[in-house]
Amino acid sequence: MKNEMDLGSRIALLRKEKNITQNKLAEKLGISFQAISSWERNETMPDIDKLLSVSGIFNVSTDYLLGKQEDVVKLNTNKLFNEEKMFTYLKGYSNSKNMREMQVSLVFAREKHKGQNRKEGTPYIIHPLTMACEALAMGINEDNIIATVLLHDVCEDCGISINELPVNETVKRGVEFITFTVKEGESKDEAVSRYYSNMIFSREATITKLLDRCHNVSSMANAFSKDKLREYIQETRQYVLPLLKDAKSKYPDLTNIFFIIKYHICSVIDSIELVMKLYEH
Repeated sequence: MKNEMDLGSRIALLRKEKNITQNKLAEKLGISFQAISSWERNETMPDIDKLLSVSGIFNVSTDYLLGKQEDVVKLNTNKLFNEEKMFTYLKGYSNSKNMREMQVSLVFAREKHKGQNRKEGTPYIIHPLTMACEALAMGINEDNIIATVLLHDVCEDCGISINELPVNETVKRGVEFITFTVKEGESKDEAVSRYYSNMIFSREATITKLLDRCHNVSSMANAFSKDKLREYIQETRQYVLPLLKDAKSKYPDLTNIFFIIKYHICSVIDSIELVMKLYEH
């Protein structure tokens, strides 16, 4: 007799509890709904990267999904990254320090990202809110930098032009530098090279990009396929770590912060590469 709490049954139960259809879950994972159906019937099993993504979407441990524990153990994501708590903290901080750019950016970013989700299923606004909280925790409390952090994806992901941003020219410039574009006649590789080469000329964009990569490598295992993981790690080694090295020379007052960011990024990508190699063998 089939165990009603096998992997397929657990995925189906969690999906129904979240009121997510097979089509919607498949869309989040970048696969077909037939694959989801096959998992739930226990005809096939998800690859390790998809299993990690399912774990992130439903906020449960992989041990629970695989039947290594009977009780659902919720991950600590909601406690660590609670949208309301972070928004309230940042609002209070900006008000107490009279940080005008941060104040308007906080409200604007939340409004424009409303209804958007990250690939792992969390509300998109949690990403810039987390980055802003991390920046303040590291001692980065420059109004223009925090504002750039909060707005860094608004133009690229929300269809907002630079001139529509309700901030000063320094913040607008920072957001412009961190917004990726491909110019007419450019290849994707040429655009990426130009993007990272120009980044260093904006203090706000440089720090924002490093914080962005720091946060993204921490959550990419929940959202990326194995090929996408390898591509992202390669880009990090080829462009982001050299940017970090240049930033230490360009902005020496932030050397200690850059050390923390480098340690975090390298630790995560080294660990993920090791785990992928272990699973491949």
